[in-house]
Amino acid sequence: MKSHDHLLDRQYDEENYNCVHFAHEAALDLYGIDRVEALEFFMKPIKEKVFLPSRLKLLNPLPMPKEGCIVAFHSRYRNKPPHVGLFRLGRVLHLMEGGVTFLSEEVIKAMGFSRVSYYD
Repeated sequence: MKSHDHLLDRQYDEENYNCVHFAHEAALDLYGIDRVEALEFFMKPIKEKVFLPSRLKLLNPLPMPKEGCIVAFHSRYRNKPPHVGLFRLGRVLHLMEGGVTFLSEEVIKAMGFSRVSYYD
């Protein structure tokens, strides 16, 4: 399996590179999966973005995670968009303001998320 070490230096930028950009890049690089059609809206600059749950419908929901799927962590607050990462080796590879981390779902949920969804 291809290493993800080369992705660990990615840096969060509120306007140009967020968790969605990272999940898209990682899925394309590591698994050859291009989800740009479903994710492009979430990759727009923050001033042009309005969260539309209907865009997630372009992805196929999964009952449980599988290697390379998108993991969406839903905030406890209704109007806040989900945080996303990539399911990999039983954990989640994702980008936060402090950089890239590779954590268990439980640890990420403890950061203020009430539920988790999986998408292919």
